[in-house]
Amino acid sequence: MAVIWPLQMPQVAKSVYISLADNANDHGTCWPSIATICERVCASERAVQNAILWLEKHGALTRQMSTGRSTKYTLTPAQYAPPQEMHPRTTCTPPPHHVHPTPAGDAPHPRTTCTLTVIEPSKNRKGTVNNTASLNNSDLLAGIDEKIAHDFVTLRKAKKAPITETAIAGIKREAQKAGYSLQQALQTCCERGWIGFKAEWVTGKPVEDAKTRNLEAKRMLGFLDEQKEVIDV
Repeated sequence: MAVIWPLQMPQVAKSVYISLADNANDHGTCWPSIATICERVCASERAVQNAILWLEKHGALTRQMSTGRSTKYTLTPAQYAPPQEMHPRTTCTPPPHHVHPTPAGDAPHPRTTCTLTVIEPSKNRKGTVNNTASLNNSDLLAGIDEKIAHDFVTLRKAKKAPITETAIAGIKREAQKAGYSLQQALQTCCERGWIGFKAEWVTGKPVEDAKTRNLEAKRMLGFLDEQKEVIDV
């Protein structure tokens, strides 16, 4: 095969010769049928027979035909004598010489010719611009352990709940009510599969915020003042 590949010959003859070489034993002998060769080289029976005659004429092989048996082919690439018209210098087409139509120095710079792509802010169903969609998760979860932040982002993404500034602010507010840091609250969310956090979920009872406690304190002070007036009377 290594000897045959460089040989110059017509295309069909070369295909047939390669097919015979692939079937040949160490002595260069093989017995394939014409039908087998046709199937392997994707050529007609007449084209294959003409190729074999051409190879035999130019010393590339010899044939030994027996009645009732397949023809015996012996490959003789060392004796192959290509015709003068098959010389590689006359048959090979020289590669085209590519000349750049515009000198490199005069070519326009890519930055001046490329069209700029402007990404418009996303809008929700109401048609208002969703500014929080452009926020980076790393900015909203700054200072949080990298693994916890990654797990929380993955959890929210799996449940199609984006990380927004409002969501993080709400979790932080509820975490303060429960005496948790933001990182502790996010870790608890990851452990329990929550996309949000409520103080009462970890304390077991509703937790009043500072505003509610102040109102309650004012009510108590008003009640005490009323009791004091009754006693004085």
